Amino acid sequence: MTMVLPPAKLFVGGAWCEGEDGRRIEVVNPSDGAVFAAIARGGARDVDAAVRGARGAAARGGGRGAAVERGRVLTRQARAGQDG
Repeated sequence: MTMVLPPAKLFVGGAWCEGEDGRRIEVVNPSDGAVFAAIARGGARDVDAAVRGARGAAARGGGRGAAVERGRVLTRQARAGQDG
């Protein structure tokens, strides 16, 4: 039996969002061929927005903390994305 996960969004510019065109990619379990997730499909504009967000974060000092703390931040963001 394959567990089905809720739809996943993109994390761009500090916020969870759908891809610009709203399309999704189905994720397939290779052991049984069942679709177990659908993730947002990012396009060129989504990539551009993500790069702008990353550059802005870097300019504000993002990534300068200890690796353990950055991991905690990413874990909190991932959990928040699963909830909403």
